[in-house]
Amino acid sequence: MMQFKCGATASKMSYSKKIKNFFVKYWEILVAGLLVAVGFVLGTSGNRENVLKKDKEAQKKAADEIKEGTDKAIETFKNKQKENQKAKQDSEKVADNKAVEREKELLKDSEKLDKVLKEKYKLNKG
Repeated sequence: MMQFKCGATASKMSYSKKIKNFFVKYWEILVAGLLVAVGFVLGTSGNRENVLKKDKEAQKKAADEIKEGTDKAIETFKNKQKENQKAKQDSEKVADNKAVEREKELLKDSEKLDKVLKEKYKLNKG
């Protein structure tokens, strides 16, 4: 056995002995913790890149779907607007034709024309 002349050296030895005893007693837990930490670092490093890549792809796909849906909605709106405009024009033509026919009918029959004019302008014979 060695003797130490200085008290500080003896406390260092007991401290290092405590550390050594700790490692000897818990070496399995320490190695397992180290393996878990290494596995976590290795497992997440590649995973982050995949997640970012898939996230970008999903965002692009969503943007494309939104654009496609918007384009389809605009096209549908334009088609309906054209249909409504055509229906309006057809109705106006029918109404114009009826008005022309009514005018011709009234011009042929003067009694009907007189009756319409009297009703329109509230004329009374008198």
